[in-house]
Formats: sequence, C-alpha cells, structure tokens
Amino acid sequence: MPNVAIEDRNTGDAALCVLKVVHVVEALRGASGGLRVAQLLSITGYSRSTLYRILKTLARCGYILCDGEGTYRLNQMVIRIAESRHKEFERWGIRFRADGKRAAALPSSGSG
Repeated sequence: MPNVAIEDRNTGDAALCVLKVVHVVEALRGASGGLRVAQLLSITGYSRSTLYRILKTLARCGYILCDGEGTYRLNQMVIRIAESRHKEFERWGIRFRADGKRAAALPSSGSG
C-alpha cells in the first residue's frame, strides 16, 4: 500500500477532516507532558485556524484538556481508547511516524 500524505485531495473532505483530528490526537498521545500550540503547529503542519478548530472541538467533546499555561493533553479516557484502537488505525492504513509527523497510507480507491 503506497504512503499518501494527508493532504491528498482524492480522499474526500470528510476523510481528510477525520485524519487531521486523528493526527492531532496521535501527536498528543505521544507527548506525556502535553503539547503547546506552537509544538502542534510544527508537528502537524496545519494552519493555526485549522489547529484551533480541531482543539476547540476536541475540548468541547471532553477529549482533551488545556491547562492555564496553554498546554494541551489528552483526557485519560481518550488515551485508553487510542491505545486500544492503534492497531485498528494501522489495519486501515493510517500510520504516524514516531516523531508524530504524518505518514498516512490510505487504502486505494478500489479497496471497498
């Protein structure tokens, strides 16, 4: 299966949105002390407005917490879910490198 960047427009807008959220969650999962916005911007490469929309949505859903210093962390419930689903993401072809940068391999359009 070829590696395809998350920005590949052939995956569809809904799939891109989900992949971006997953990428942020995976970046936070890999950072035990949490991450600040500048760090997340560097890791994801997303625009500031896109990142803030994702963070605001995740916070409203209770999936992430932000301390008074502006550091974002995953809620413990999300950590447990992410750990249990990591193998599923890999089965779907979604992969992230150890440094948190995206390296998503998406199924080809002919695979169901």
